Amino acid sequence: MRQPPFWPAGEAMLVLEGDSGIGKTWQLACLASQVDAPTAVVLLRSTGTCDADLRRAAETVWHQGTKRDHAAPPFSRMAERLRGANASLPNPWLTLLIDDVTSAAEVRRLGEQNWADLGVRIAITVPENLSLEGIVGKEAIREVPEFTNRQLRQFLARHGRGWADIPADVRQHLQLQF
Repeated sequence: MRQPPFWPAGEAMLVLEGDSGIGKTWQLACLASQVDAPTAVVLLRSTGTCDADLRRAAETVWHQGTKRDHAAPPFSRMAERLRGANASLPNPWLTLLIDDVTSAAEVRRLGEQNWADLGVRIAITVPENLSLEGIVGKEAIREVPEFTNRQLRQFLARHGRGWADIPADVRQHLQLQF
């Protein structure tokens, strides 16, 4: 099957770019499965703005990590507080995965965050046609290729399915790619 995307050690941000339906979300899930404990993983669907994404991430970490019901502090303050309270946290202590980021403004704001200083790695998925020039460096971008016929056959076989089991509208979409 597909190999997970390469995420170089020391790179705080990774951008998975590709056309709709080719497996960007699956690649995020692969990244999540590669994270070793005790590093935390938060997977979110983009809200459309960096501030709202970070608020949701902070709430998730705060409520799950501290078991407290009151409002989470802003993301950067929350990260600083957690790291300050627990010197044994690994670096990175959090892998943040945001799926379906569709605006260049959101990518820009996410790219402006000082993830390494916060002890956070972040990966996002973006559509192929989103212009990233000048927003993130080329070294941070991984193009997600289309599934091959072999990968599709392996997937179907692993799940005990055949081509005829796939709904007609999905088959039509898949045929356009192959």
